[in-house]
Amino acid sequence: MCIRDRAWNGLDDEGAALVGKVIQENAIEDIDISHNRVTPIGADKIAAGIVGSSSLVSLNLDDNPLRDEGCAVIIRSLRDNSTVQSVRLLQTGCGRKALEEATQTLRQRQNIELLVPERIALA
Repeated sequence: MCIRDRAWNGLDDEGAALVGKVIQENAIEDIDISHNRVTPIGADKIAAGIVGSSSLVSLNLDDNPLRDEGCAVIIRSLRDNSTVQSVRLLQTGCGRKALEEATQTLRQRQNIELLVPERIALA
């Protein structure tokens, strides 16, 4: 099952909490909720869903205001999930914390495609 066509629909943190629950409780393989309004608060809920999912394969969170904290929590959750193969976090405000989490996660999970910004603000 896929959750698509949710891009550009104004999904916020309340909607992200529902997405996290749906990920955890259903056989969802592909989610595209790019170009929305998910912040670090919503990212926390989605991360909980990732950890509890045994079917999620692909997640696109491009162009959401996740900031460094939200990116980091999403990336960290991938260590506790062996099914996710691709995560997109472009134009989300990833920074130093997210880069550190990505480094650790990629050491543990070498079979994952993690798309983060080419240039990360390290200040």
